[in-house]
Amino acid sequence: VTAKEVEDDLEYIKKEGFTPVTVKNLTDYVYAGIPLPQNPIMITFDDGFESFYTIAYPLLKNYNFKAVLSVIGSASDKYSNIDDHNINYSNLTWEEIKAMSDSGYIEIQNHTYDLHGNEENSRKGMLALKSESYDEYRNILTQDLLKLQFLIKEKVGTEADAIASPFGAYTKSTTEIVKDLGFRCSFTCEERVNMISAGDIDSLFELGRFNRQSGIKSKDFFSEILKDD
Repeated sequence: VTAKEVEDDLEYIKKEGFTPVTVKNLTDYVYAGIPLPQNPIMITFDDGFESFYTIAYPLLKNYNFKAVLSVIGSASDKYSNIDDHNINYSNLTWEEIKAMSDSGYIEIQNHTYDLHGNEENSRKGMLALKSESYDEYRNILTQDLLKLQFLIKEKVGTEADAIASPFGAYTKSTTEIVKDLGFRCSFTCEERVNMISAGDIDSLFELGRFNRQSGIKSKDFFSEILKDD
């Protein structure tokens, strides 16, 4: 999406009285009963492209809005160690991620260390391969997710409570493993408004999100989401 579309969305959110919340706000509500603001909405970004730092982050600060950024560990490792940076393709460095986290505007979450697939790996996101046993799958998923958990703690100084499934791909087994690893929330790419209840821990998992595509006016995009709410 364009920078103008991002800013138009933020202006719409402000005008219509929505309040952006974080994963911590959600978990505080579910686990501790701390009330959410009226009309809560969550603004999420996946992958951690460097364009987020140069375009979206300044806009969010201007509107005093918080957002959730789920990063790919291997990509940030790569771009933290090379000089080739271009907002059309490069990912955030750990230095940039920490600076945004320290600002209080951006909450950093887990988008796997290296489960987005490549020529040598036919796995789709966090899904199991047909050739894998459950124990093999659990071990691979555990190693990847915890590697990024440790990196976020080391490089950023925060704890990631949520996992965003690459490509939105997951199964019930994925959610079981994620819960066992201590995550308190998970995101999919299924498009739906979430109904979250205090005390209902399961309502924090497999959360739906709406993909903001380019070429749609903010009013039309949000009207479509809310028409059945």
